[in-house]
Amino acid sequence: MNLDKLQAFRIPDAVQTYTWRDSSLYALGLGYGADPVDEPDLRYVLETDQQTVPSMSAILAYPGFWFADPSLAIDWVRLLNGQVAFTIHRSLPPEGTVKSTSRVVAVDDKGKDKGAAVFLQKEVTDPDGVPYATIRQAVFLRGDGGHGGFGVPPETPPAVTGDAPDHALELDVARNAALIYRLSGDLNPVHSHPAIARQAGFREPIVHGMCSLGMACRAALRLLCDNQPQRLKSMSIRFASPVYPGERLRFEFFGKGPHFQWRVRVPERNVTVLDRGQLELTR
Repeated sequence: MNLDKLQAFRIPDAVQTYTWRDSSLYALGLGYGADPVDEPDLRYVLETDQQTVPSMSAILAYPGFWFADPSLAIDWVRLLNGQVAFTIHRSLPPEGTVKSTSRVVAVDDKGKDKGAAVFLQKEVTDPDGVPYATIRQAVFLRGDGGHGGFGVPPETPPAVTGDAPDHALELDVARNAALIYRLSGDLNPVHSHPAIARQAGFREPIVHGMCSLGMACRAALRLLCDNQPQRLKSMSIRFASPVYPGERLRFEFFGKGPHFQWRVRVPERNVTVLDRGQLELTR
């Protein structure tokens, strides 16, 4: 990694016009519509009286996979999402035009052979600059430690404690989930090409971290929000372990509201795949 180049790098602004079909495709990638007679879920898929999944704000106006820019000398094949948070300022419509402005906030060097974390912030607005959401993300570069850092990394969220969640829901990840989800914009081949996934150290292509977050948002809307997206104010999570297509995920929420801690487990493997989650509802 070329740290000086990264610090000076200007992430391209992005503009995206999306339709109800894009909102529907995003929801399908999260497993909405798996039961075609689940009427609350269908509101996120069908064009009539359509609702938008709040986590979609995190992937709209995607600036492209700029980590692969040769000038940055990043080992992008070994890149993983480390953590992400979104704060909703107002609900996304099912279709419209949005723009994003992104910047690198900090780099936390873990040391040679230990990788580095790159912290990003993205503002998603309408064409007039009125905000929809703020996205904060940490990307872990497993092959780029030992080059130094800059900026002030955010504090690590507290660990989720307790064995008895106040709310829980299990959802299955479809075997083709990553192939559907990638159509919403993230074409990183580690999620689609078996050979590249093996090169990156995985037994097969893994599910996008942002897809796992979206599925958690789906679970939160059902368990905590009575499927009313406007009730969700913010979510954050740390990605702890890869999710593979075909697995069953258990979403666990702790608290009485409006603040919750949450995590996601794969019971079959006894592994926590998303942890240190924070969630806030509107009051």
